[in-house]
Parts: sequence; C-alpha cells; structure tokens
Amino acid sequence: MAAPVVLDVTRLALRFQQPVPDGMGRVDLSFGDHFVRGRQDGCSVVLTVLGPRVVPNAAAGVIVSELAQYWQEAVQPEADPGLRYIAARLQPAAGPLPVMRPSRLPRSWRSLARHAGRVFRDAPLLGRSALFPGGDPSRTLPRDAIYLNVGFSPLHTPAYFRFLQRRPDVKRAFLLHDQLPVQFPEYFLAKTRADHERALGTILSLASAIIVTGDVTRAALADYCRIRNWPLPPILVAPLAVTPVFREPQVFDPALAATPYLVTCGTIEPRKNHLALLQIWRDMAVRMGPETPKLVIVGTRGWENENVIDMLDRCDAIRPHVIEIARLSTPALKRLLDNARGLLMPSFGEGFGLPVAEALAVGTPVVASDIAAFRNFRTAGAALIDPIDAPAWRTEILRLAARPGPQPRPDRQQPDWTDVDYFRNIESFLVSL
Repeated sequence: MAAPVVLDVTRLALRFQQPVPDGMGRVDLSFGDHFVRGRQDGCSVVLTVLGPRVVPNAAAGVIVSELAQYWQEAVQPEADPGLRYIAARLQPAAGPLPVMRPSRLPRSWRSLARHAGRVFRDAPLLGRSALFPGGDPSRTLPRDAIYLNVGFSPLHTPAYFRFLQRRPDVKRAFLLHDQLPVQFPEYFLAKTRADHERALGTILSLASAIIVTGDVTRAALADYCRIRNWPLPPILVAPLAVTPVFREPQVFDPALAATPYLVTCGTIEPRKNHLALLQIWRDMAVRMGPETPKLVIVGTRGWENENVIDMLDRCDAIRPHVIEIARLSTPALKRLLDNARGLLMPSFGEGFGLPVAEALAVGTPVVASDIAAFRNFRTAGAALIDPIDAPAWRTEILRLAARPGPQPRPDRQQPDWTDVDYFRNIESFLVSL
C-alpha cells in the first residue's frame, strides 16, 4: 500500500483473558495476521492509561503469534476438553451425566500476558514533542498513515483518541460490526447502549471512513446520522470472511456422528432467542423421550437471561438432551459442525451472523431467522424461518435430525481470510481516502 496502515491492537492485547476465541476474537486475530504479522516493517498502536504507544510490528507480531498458539488455533480438535465433554454427553448414559467444570484460564496466560505487557510498556508513548519539527521520530505515527480500529475498543472513552485530533495527516478508519444496541435496546443493558452511543460519537467525530459488515448495519448507521443531522463518512460494506480451518475438508468423527445433534452458537442473551429452542426441546422431550435429538449450545452466559438459565439448570425434561459448553477452540468448533445435523440461529437481530457463514463454509445445513442480516445467506443454502414460528422450527429440527448421519458436504465457497480479495478490497478503500 502507498500509505502505511497502523492497526490498533488494544483489544488484541487484552485477549489473553479468554482461553479460546469467540467469533469477534477470530476477526481480531485475522486482521492482526494481515496488518501486523504480514507487515514486519510497519508499526501498530496500543492505547494505554498513560497514553497511546507505537509498537513495531516485529514485536507486536510476536504477540499475535503467541495469542494464536495460546488459543490452540493449530492443534487437533481432540485436544480440546470441551469437545471431549460433548462427545461423552452424546453417548447413551450408563450412569450420572458428566459435568463440565467452568473453564479456567491455562496457566500460561499470565506469562504470556506479562510478556505482552512488557512489549507494550516498553514501546514509546506518542509524546507531544513528536507533533513538532525535530520531534523524536520513534514517538510518532508515520506521515500520512491510516489508523485502523477493528476492535471497537476503547471507543466509549474519547480521551484515548485525542492524539488523532493532533494529527490531521493521519486518516482514521473504523470497523463497525453492528448497530444492535441502538436498533434493539430492549435486548441490552442500558449501560451497553450508552457505551455504544458514546463509541459512535467518537467514531463519527474522527472517522475518515467506516467499514461495516453488511447492508443492515450501513442502513442503521445512515438512519442514526440522519436523525441527528450528522454527516456520514464514506462507508465500505465488507462482509466478514471465515477462519481458513472452516474451509478444510469435512472430518467424520464416530464419537460425535453416532448421535443426532444440532448446534447453536452465540452468547446466551435475549436477542439470540435460546428460550424458544429450549421450549421446543422440552416439548420434544415430553413427546419423544430418549429419541429426542440433542442440542449443543456453544456460548458463554451473558445478561438478562434468567429464564434461559432456569431452563438449563432446573428443567429435568431437557437435561439429558441439551448440552451447554461455554467455549470451544476454533478447530474443535469446526469438528463439531462437521458432524452436526445442522446449525440453528433463531436470533431476533444480527449485524452479520458469523456462525452462519462458518457453518455454510463447512457445508453444515443451516436454519436461521428470517431477518435482514441472514437473507444474504439464503442463496448459499440457509433455510430461513420467522423467529417466533415455533411449529416451523420444530418441523425443520426434526427433519434435520432424521437424516441418516452427517452427509458428504459440498464446498459452499464462503470466503476465508486468506482470500486475497477480502483485504485487497479493504486496502483499495483505505488508499482512496
């Protein structure tokens, strides 16, 4: 690129607090691979309480590599204790059902976090002296650089970004995943919406451009700016890609495939509509008994989910048929999808729907809500149903569960992060600013 891209790695620097990545963690890591590890002669920015620091990519890239290794991005799925737990729960019960203890951070996380802390602590602060001729060149961003923030962090605190106001030569681009706290405030904590709106204020006051993951978010952002009479910066719609492992060949696993199961992925919170699935499973359990298919819920417990948690913890009818797992490594999630009868996504609202893209890349059948964010997936084979049409969901669930084992699956050609077109599209947009 003609202009250097300086990636903000603040959220990546904090990711050691997660033992495995969530969907957004995989996005962060992919941008780190491309703009940090892939450009050793460049630099990155990390925002600290003492001020922003410039980090050589040669050093920041080591942290990105360590994070990928810590997250077990290249290990065999069988090494993941969560996948072993799921396989055990899928077997016919010969005694008490196994219990998955809350996942703990591996012992290595503290040493890795300390190493990352030392790297970022030793990086020079962007001091005021760098803003004037003769300032220390190691303490400033390259001339005419492009600052890129894909982590939405810590945008709700505008003070972290004052250094950008003093650098008019630096273009600023931000990745906005969704507008959900504004579109659906009823599904979020009041503080979440307030933080999101503060972050939007930071973005819109600074942005030379905004990247969004879909037309739904672009339209919602345009409406937000129109209502407030704010100017809308240039916008690029760039749907997310998937981690390359999801494009690897399907692997049949007898320990998983022997029992019909379906998967749903996402934080357990009201917008994801887990309660509808659990009510359907309760009804099937009463009607079908031991013939009830299994449901595997992959996701941490979030907010305002008391009814769902009550079902998971106290409903005896569904306990033999519903498996809850907070986290899986990326290879383990891919193996789980390889052998599933289908993925279920009954969400009320989404910005993109990365689990749907990942399942389609694997070739796993998808049943998702008939909402705007998912309609682009219909041409890739996803079946869409109104999120409150429980009988239709039950019909599709039973149809998928009745299929005779995992079928050979065609390559659905979902783009992954190694496809040159994805980042080429991003870079062409950035250099046009």
